[in-house]
Amino acid sequence: MAPRPDSPPCLTLWDLGLTRQEARRHYVGGIIALVVGILMVAPLAFMVMMGVAFLADALGGPSARQVVEGLAIFPVVGSAIIPMAVVVRAVHGRTAASLVNATGRVSWALLARGAGLWAGVLLPLVALGFASGEMSLSPDWPRVLLVASIGLPLVLAQVTAEEMLCRGYLAQACARLTGSPVTTVLVTTLVFTALHEGNQASDPWGLRVQIAAMGLFLALVTWKAGRLEPAVGIHLAQNMLAVFVLGAGGEAIPNLAGRSELAVLPDDPAAILGNLAAFCLPAGSSCTWASGRVGWAWKKGGRIARPPCVRSLRPTGAGQACTGSRTWTGAAGLPRREHRPTQEYSRPAISAASGS
Repeated sequence: MAPRPDSPPCLTLWDLGLTRQEARRHYVGGIIALVVGILMVAPLAFMVMMGVAFLADALGGPSARQVVEGLAIFPVVGSAIIPMAVVVRAVHGRTAASLVNATGRVSWALLARGAGLWAGVLLPLVALGFASGEMSLSPDWPRVLLVASIGLPLVLAQVTAEEMLCRGYLAQACARLTGSPVTTVLVTTLVFTALHEGNQASDPWGLRVQIAAMGLFLALVTWKAGRLEPAVGIHLAQNMLAVFVLGAGGEAIPNLAGRSELAVLPDDPAAILGNLAAFCLPAGSSCTWASGRVGWAWKKGGRIARPPCVRSLRPTGAGQACTGSRTWTGAAGLPRREHRPTQEYSRPAISAASGS
């Protein structure tokens, strides 16, 4: 689908606050309101899940209650979407979808493509683990598949909330406050790692480094794509495989490997670097190569209809012409080209294009 004629060319997710000239104080106040909102909504979501666990105990026994309690963390985290939607509408006058795509139109196909690409990278490694005898298939695998099908929408809500928070709202705020994409990538990676701090009880540094590497990769993917759907898909595939195959959800959630917890990662620097070299870096480079070959954007008539755009995060005044040079990048083999739009875009037109 070609961009609408009234929308600014190359309008990317992180450029939205700059292009709309949203006040910096709105982002500062929005972050404070968002923290307060999450602290109010998350306990309510937890109480709802405990009620569901009590009902599961009455209907299916202690094992069903244990599974519900294990899955409860996902909708509790996913409940953060509610205060984000309220804050974005009340403070910035736009929809929650503007934290996923600058046009306000979410593409489920791009999300599925990101999940498929990352699963294609991880599944051969998982199959190698089963083939080598390092992992054995659980005899309770039909129950695992049933629980995984129930947990899929819950995990989707969880990863969507984390991506909308870190690579969505906080990234837009950081881009608006600093004007630097590099700073935006680093800050969102640090926040993403800090949000997972409770996961490092048994192996603090090994898992922490892997989480930081994953956060950095997701930030780079979002920056490259100019939208959030590919990162959400990658995050979804990562968590589904970690929880329902490798046992990251603990003994409460059944998994195909039959583990009671995720394998402990070594903490010495040499082993950490070895893990990064043996897993994170090849996986990230493979997915990046695959995304370049397939293209994050829709294809129409054999050509890229709307290629992702990476450009300097410099604000332009309301009513000024967008005359800065932008570098367009598409699928592999397509040359980069400089695009200098001449049409003048006023703030109302930009607001209409972004769905506010």
